[in-house]
Amino acid sequence: MRAGATDFIFKPISQKELALRLRSIFDRGDSISEGNGTGDDLRLLKAIADGLLILNTDETVRVVNERFTSVYGYREDQIRDAPVNRIIATDDLVSITGFRPNFEKHSLAGMTVSFLASDGTRIPTLVSGSAIRDAAGELTGFTLIVRDNRATQEILVHESRAVAAERDRISGLEEIRDDLKRKAIVLEEQTKAALKATENAL
Repeated sequence: MRAGATDFIFKPISQKELALRLRSIFDRGDSISEGNGTGDDLRLLKAIADGLLILNTDETVRVVNERFTSVYGYREDQIRDAPVNRIIATDDLVSITGFRPNFEKHSLAGMTVSFLASDGTRIPTLVSGSAIRDAAGELTGFTLIVRDNRATQEILVHESRAVAAERDRISGLEEIRDDLKRKAIVLEEQTKAALKATENAL
């Protein structure tokens, strides 16, 4: 694990590569959570820019990195060994179904899940991950990479409002254009009527 242990942090993350690199971390997950893992293991967890959750097969949290705890406001001991759905909004489908169905046949990429911060704030979160399997192919857990998506959603809301405002502006201009057309038609008819009246008078 020592060679290239953290080089993927500076490149796009492949979920398969991530799962392979974290398999040994998962195998020693308890000791790592307590700060007793190898130096490369600890550097790997601390250096990942996004939140990291490693779950057992029953979806309890086995490993959580500092990025997750800092963004969502938990202490590590509040999350470790707890069911992951405890920190997911109860009206989110994942809170009911769990993550496992998403990993039955494929990896998970860009799924939006409403995580709960320690103060109860709903945080829209992008979740990607992979199932972790041992050398025999047996499922041993799940790796979740989570990213706070609030900034992106705020941008989308702002853009949506801007688009709506532009649509309203265009609609207003179209109404003005149509009104001018109607007035022009009326004026043309009045002018024709006036000319005809003048001709008849002559």
